[in-house]
Amino acid sequence: MTSILTLFEGCGLIFNSVRLKYNETQCANPWTNNYDGPSERYDVVRDFLKTQDIRIYDLDIKSEGRGESCLACTCLSGDVVYLRTLEDDADIARSLEFHFL
Repeated sequence: MTSILTLFEGCGLIFNSVRLKYNETQCANPWTNNYDGPSERYDVVRDFLKTQDIRIYDLDIKSEGRGESCLACTCLSGDVVYLRTLEDDADIARSLEFHFL
């Protein structure tokens, strides 16, 4: 089920937003893994999403447990990227393996 929230901006401009999440991997994420610390990682993810023409209204990265016990790049790290974007941009995010909440 897709959760849609109507937001108001400026002088009554209305747009629909959706929430999505991405389960980060150890090194197979679509953005680079070359960053130092949490704030730089946030910037890397944000900048990558912007290059994909995804309008970001909220972005958060949370640790949600221990990652998988394996060494493959595709193993889950235990971190999750939460994104709120326009409904119109959801298809782009979904093509990057984001999933609706």
